[in-house]
Parts: sequence; C-alpha cells; structure tokens
Amino acid sequence: MRRIRLSLLTPFLPRVATRAPLVLVISLALLSSAALADVRCRVEISYSWRKTGVEESAVLPWGILSRKGRDEESTKIDLAAFVLDERIKAKQHCSSRHENLAGCIAAKYSSMEATIKSLDFGARNTLDSAIKDDCKNMQGVCLEVTSTDPVCNEIVIETEGEEAPTEEGEEEEKDKKKKKKKH
Repeated sequence: MRRIRLSLLTPFLPRVATRAPLVLVISLALLSSAALADVRCRVEISYSWRKTGVEESAVLPWGILSRKGRDEESTKIDLAAFVLDERIKAKQHCSSRHENLAGCIAAKYSSMEATIKSLDFGARNTLDSAIKDDCKNMQGVCLEVTSTDPVCNEIVIETEGEEAPTEEGEEEEKDKKKKKKKH
C-alpha cells in the first residue's frame, strides 16, 4: 500500500476545507427555498375623468403592478411604494391627455411630422381639423386615480420529481371523480 505524504496534500487541503461548507450552505439554501413558498401580490390602477359638458365619468385602466416576495406582509409593503409612484404617473398622464388642449395638439403634430410634410394643402387642412377635433373631444377634468387593494397569491415552487397542480389538472381530476361516481 502506498502512503502519500501529508506535505504533498497540504496545498489541496485549504480548497477542500473551504468548499465543503460552501456546498453545505448552498444545498441548505436550496432545500429551504423549496420548503418556503413565494407570494405574488398585484394591484390594478385606473383613473377616472369626465368629458367637458357631460355628466357621466369614464374610468380608464392605467396598469397592473405586481411584486414577488417571501411573505405577504413584506411584499405588500414593497408593492405600496411602487403603487404610489404609479398613481402619480397616472395622474400626470390624465392631466396631460385630458386637461391640456395645446399639449395634445402639439403631441399629435409631433408624432405625424413626417406624414404632414408629404401632404398637399387640402389634405393638411383636413388633417389639421381632425387633430383639433380629436383633442377637443378628449378634453375634460381628471377626477381621481384609484387602485385596488393588493391581492396576494401563493406561488408553488416545483421541486424535482414533483409537479404543481394546475387549474386544468385539478379540473381533470374532478371530472374523473364525477365519472367514477356515475359508474
């Protein structure tokens, strides 16, 4: 039997000694993350405005925000900061779109600059009146920006060999159970 001198192994010992705890920490982290479930919370933001001369207000959707986190409480807190920023953006958008006639006309002319240059006088005049009419029809007063309460759902983490049940899979299982009861 051959003996290996310890002095030959000493350069490799520190690497082995430092890698073993690292592997242990990584495996524990993976196992613990598989055991914990993530949570996704979402909020819908919309704004309402009323057209000039009309009693009825219109509600327009602005967007849906969602955040993912380890627990529901911290995810809701994280989401609340983003909701506040998006509500401000929605209010600014509403004001620029529905309360700023000159800005609306300027934005439309800016977006159609290349098209306007290629049109003759009659077509330009028609486009000009269409842009003004469109912007006048969109003028009104912004009423409020609203957001729903956060709705949180647990995200199932799939581990090796296991599959998370889907809604379709659950429906199929229910259908199979119903068929078995009928027979």
